[in-house]
Amino acid sequence: MLKGINALPWQTDTSNGDWFFNDRHPYKTTSQIVTMLADIVSKNGNMLLNVVMYPDGSLPPESETLLAELAPWMAVNAPAIHGTRPWKIFGEGPTETAAGMFSEKADYTPRDIRFTTKKDQLFAITLGEPAGTVAIAALALGNPHEPRAVRAVRLLGHRGPIRFRQTGQALVIDVPATLPTRHASAFRIDFA
Repeated sequence: MLKGINALPWQTDTSNGDWFFNDRHPYKTTSQIVTMLADIVSKNGNMLLNVVMYPDGSLPPESETLLAELAPWMAVNAPAIHGTRPWKIFGEGPTETAAGMFSEKADYTPRDIRFTTKKDQLFAITLGEPAGTVAIAALALGNPHEPRAVRAVRLLGHRGPIRFRQTGQALVIDVPATLPTRHASAFRIDFA
């Protein structure tokens, strides 16, 4: 894993389990794969994912669960991943991760946020399932990253309006009681 945004696009690969079927090797959860993907993309990277199969080509239950949970997450949150570029900073949050090969594990929280951009839109991806409010310090009034005021916030996959307020401490987003997906949520932020 990288500590920050790489100037050039890069690619890494991982597997949801061992690189071949090994019934003694632990499997990554869907949350771990989703948060790893968001972290990598926010740092100008691409992730190649190996999905473990049995020797006959069928899927172990862990791989079936991963694909069954990843498909609806991507159906909703793909705009925050596909065709995006890194923002001015990759993210914020309390969780520190180790840089380097084989440093894939992190216990992220909803306060850990990763940023991506597409055209004039900013996406803020929570690396956990948010509840109550999400506070994004990097988007406080007068922040050094974006001088424009926040005009609108939308939770990908949610049909209703999203309430927010931009204060001197943070952009504070009211999270709806029901989230459109599990594992992580992506907010699209538009500026005035």
